[in-house]
Amino acid sequence: MNNCFSQTKVQGVIIDSANNNILRAVSVALFEEGKSTVEKVAITDKYGKFVIEAAPVDKPLILEFSFVGYGLTRKALKLKKDEFRDLGQINMPFLENKLEEVEIIAPVRMKGDTLEFNADAFKLDSNAVVQDLLRKLPGLVVWGDGAVTYNGKEIPQVLVNGKPFFGADMGIALQNISKNAVQKVQVYDSRTKEIKDQDPENHKYEMNLVLKDGQDHLYFGNLSIGSGTKSRYQGQLNFNKMTPKSQATIAFSSNNVNKDLQNIDQLLKNSTFKGVGINSDFNSDFLREGTLKQSVLGGRFQYDFAGKNNINLKNLIVSDVLAKNNITLIKNESNTTLLNSDNMDNSRMTNSENKNELKDYQANVSYNNMVGNLMKRPINLQTNLNLRKSKEDNEQNSLSKYNYSTNQLENNIKNHSLFDSDDLGISASMILLNKSNRNALGDLMKKEDFWDRIFYQLDFKGNVGENRLDARKENNHINHLDTAQNKIVDRTYTEKGKRKNAFIDLSAKENLIGVEFGVNLYVSDQNNRNTIYDQSKGTTVLNEDLSHLSDNKLIKLEPRIGFQKYLWNKRLYGRNSSSFLLKSKIGFRNYQEKNTSTLDYRNLTLKYSSFLPDLQLNYRYTKTSFYTKTLNFQYNYNEDYPLVNTLRPIYDNINPAYRYFGAGRLLKKTGIHLFNINGTYEEQKQYGYNASFGITYRSYENSQIDSLVYAKDQLQAYIGQLDNKVGAISGDLNINKPFLINKNQTINVKLDGNLTRADRYQYIDQELQYMKVNSQSVNLNLYYTANSVFQIGWTNGAYRYERVDKLNKNSSNNYNSLTWRSTYSMAYVLATRWAFNSSLTDLFNKSKDFKNNALIWNFDVSYRTLKGNNLEIKLSANDLLKQNKGIYFLNGLTEFTNGSRNILTSYYMLTLSYFPRKFGKKD
Repeated sequence: MNNCFSQTKVQGVIIDSANNNILRAVSVALFEEGKSTVEKVAITDKYGKFVIEAAPVDKPLILEFSFVGYGLTRKALKLKKDEFRDLGQINMPFLENKLEEVEIIAPVRMKGDTLEFNADAFKLDSNAVVQDLLRKLPGLVVWGDGAVTYNGKEIPQVLVNGKPFFGADMGIALQNISKNAVQKVQVYDSRTKEIKDQDPENHKYEMNLVLKDGQDHLYFGNLSIGSGTKSRYQGQLNFNKMTPKSQATIAFSSNNVNKDLQNIDQLLKNSTFKGVGINSDFNSDFLREGTLKQSVLGGRFQYDFAGKNNINLKNLIVSDVLAKNNITLIKNESNTTLLNSDNMDNSRMTNSENKNELKDYQANVSYNNMVGNLMKRPINLQTNLNLRKSKEDNEQNSLSKYNYSTNQLENNIKNHSLFDSDDLGISASMILLNKSNRNALGDLMKKEDFWDRIFYQLDFKGNVGENRLDARKENNHINHLDTAQNKIVDRTYTEKGKRKNAFIDLSAKENLIGVEFGVNLYVSDQNNRNTIYDQSKGTTVLNEDLSHLSDNKLIKLEPRIGFQKYLWNKRLYGRNSSSFLLKSKIGFRNYQEKNTSTLDYRNLTLKYSSFLPDLQLNYRYTKTSFYTKTLNFQYNYNEDYPLVNTLRPIYDNINPAYRYFGAGRLLKKTGIHLFNINGTYEEQKQYGYNASFGITYRSYENSQIDSLVYAKDQLQAYIGQLDNKVGAISGDLNINKPFLINKNQTINVKLDGNLTRADRYQYIDQELQYMKVNSQSVNLNLYYTANSVFQIGWTNGAYRYERVDKLNKNSSNNYNSLTWRSTYSMAYVLATRWAFNSSLTDLFNKSKDFKNNALIWNFDVSYRTLKGNNLEIKLSANDLLKQNKGIYFLNGLTEFTNGSRNILTSYYMLTLSYFPRKFGKKD
């Protein structure tokens, strides 16, 4: 695709003039003559070579070469369209007298193993942010969805002065921090020195933004108020302040346009000074069932005890609180067709309305220390304390009409419940490194004592909580064929529960030999006290079939031993490297669950013992500066165990049209054999592509299956177990590729797909049904970006599902469906003041005789004013075509449903936003 566009190219090799040695990591900058703005930058590789592509044409240019200890060297040139210029060898003079050396801060340089870009060398608009700067830097690609890669590898984390910046999302830093506040951008391999020496090409990049002196005193935020048609509204506030050691945030959001805020990070990354362009996950959700009215208030505080710009010194405490109030209203009309073993028609129709109010309060404190020592060993400590309190008020009314071949029924149910829950959770992870702090496999020194070579890891998670449910259910059940079955139930529930659980894992590893010993223990205890009363003829009667006390105790112990060894690990410096790693683990699980209850049939003791092997083979090959490819294989065995509620469920007869019986006998454990092969290919260059694939096969022994019986008065469900093995296979493919069209235009392409085939069994009226299920999904995303001010996105997602009755007992059980969602998005910033955003989503659903198609078109235009573009006025038009109808379908092994729900529909909104921001101390 690159060949379709005009390209210029300049290359050369830098040599030491005194000794004729090649010079690695020389900074190369291309300027237009008479200007200080850098057009292009590069850095020489290990062979002294540099390459600059897409240079300006028909202009006088200056190439400038700088390197510590050498004199500044310049070359003048002028390029024609599509010209390729090879400058050959370029000599740099060695400075004999160090006193004559003047340090020049180059646009780009290598400092140790860290690549540094001098931000001031790149001139941008005064309101530019860091993301605008990154688009100018060689090796870096900013994708249309906000991801950042360096030489084809994704950078998952961006730090500021060596520390996280107001949360985990990199967009908060890249789209808020002024480019003029940044001194340099650092890109580095975050792995330890020992691991880098062992596997030098498998980089795991991080980015660190170093702010200029005094610029770490800053604040930024957003205040927005919006009012729309149909009484729609939205408002949000966030204010963020940073000092050299601390960060603090306060945030608020309120709306009735189906914007569901999950955490503070989500609000910050969708209200940045730069703007979110075509990728926002805090837009009105027109596909959400029902309507949501939400208010959220939260805050966060981070304190850095280290207080230094050092990525390896982490001594942080972070605390955050969040209070959320959600009010959801869902109205539903649906028709369900049930599968049959013959040609009988069994269906039900349901009309329901559900109103739910959730009040959720959360507080979290975490502490991370990577600077301490214990017993002369480095220690890494991560702890977390979480508090949560929630209250849920739910009111539901439903009318269901059952048209069974054996009966015609009607149920009118009214439910009202109040649920309170309180939880306290704590987790801790401590890694005690070996005394030499050399932890790569096979990298330890043999002369060290065995016990000094071992490093230890301890992980702990614990939770205590309690809950209370107060509910009332009223049901009017009508049997149209047998009036003796008619009944009215008015039932109240009081359910109290207490729970506590703990998980602990301890391991010890010695990486010279490659052996690991470990053990984990999980224990839980859950107590329930349920009291249920029925209203009968004006009196209150205890329901002894449902009222009960119960206690469930579970203990799971898993010791293990592991071994890993390089079968080979070869490296030819500057050319290639390859490795073949064997990993194996043998574990043993002892599982014991005891349930005691005042309901005799729920007194159960379950005991299982399991042998759990795991084997992995990992191959890696790297051709230096060109590509890396991997191929991995894994086999493991695991087991699932039946639950008490699966075996012995409590039957609440408030809905006599349906009953779940559970299992008629104790079930065997389900064994799962997993076979997986996967691989990757990554080009090591700025606009390189990477691809990955995976194939997984699972074989199930004693798998659980459903059994349905259409009895005279009700649909009855049981759980059974299949003696023969059941298989499932799936495959995944992922391809990412950016294309450079010309100097300031890129296209990013991401493709991923999945194929799944599986066997599914169930009994219907005591006759075995064997279904072959297969599904395919594919997602294709394309993003076009021009000059960082114009973006077009085209995202596609398709999912196909097919079910085939392999026994051919009833063709009505054969089923296929197709869901396709295609979205076209555009964002355009005109003269830094005007911005236009538009998205058109095409939804297509098809299943049997059911088909639905809808176009959802949203558009908004905004204008920025004031000197710093701090004030924004936005007009939004949503669902302009008025085609969002809330029609849906659901398919399963035993039934098919189509229906409609109330959803968010067309509205207009005017929003006013202000972005306070300041970098540096007050004058």
